[in-house]
Amino acid sequence: MPLRDHFRPPLHPKRCWGSFHAGWVNAVADVLNLHLLPEGYFAEAFALPEELPFVGIDRTYSVHVYQSDYPSPLLAVVEFVSLTTKESEYQRRAFVAKCKEYLKRRIGLMVVDIATVHLANLHVDFMAELGQTEGPKLPHTYAVSYRTVVRDTANHLELWAHELTIGETLPTLPLWLNDEICLPIDLEATYSSTYSRGRMP
Repeated sequence: MPLRDHFRPPLHPKRCWGSFHAGWVNAVADVLNLHLLPEGYFAEAFALPEELPFVGIDRTYSVHVYQSDYPSPLLAVVEFVSLTTKESEYQRRAFVAKCKEYLKRRIGLMVVDIATVHLANLHVDFMAELGQTEGPKLPHTYAVSYRTVVRDTANHLELWAHELTIGETLPTLPLWLNDEICLPIDLEATYSSTYSRGRMP
């Protein structure tokens, strides 16, 4: 189904965007665990308050992928941007710093931002922090998959980007666990199932 605006009428304020985000991360984790992940890997969904330095409480909606010898090194993360993450410069900086650390550790990363009411563009901020001057120009709602690869002993950034537009379908993007394992995350299918299960109007 096409993407809806969860932050403006008619969905808002009748339906809670936070509840939808929590359902969406669980839908992605379910698909990973039931259909996509090889034996020896698992995904966990998180919809939790997060204490950020100098910021206070932010809301984290994410899916983490691990190997089964938990607690093992984190392999991949899908981050669903919350409304509070975009509200202040401090929160945006904290989110960008977290994403930068993921790539530094060669953790596969996907960021999904459907928050329409704040025009801050976290992808632009992230690229600036990484010193990346080239790449796709995206609006403030988007989905991007990132990974770090090593070439000639140096780290290089690869990304797959898609702008998200109200009224249009969502993409399928790659989630890299390592250099050999790449999984297709169908954002459209998981979004639609979350919408249906939540009896959204």
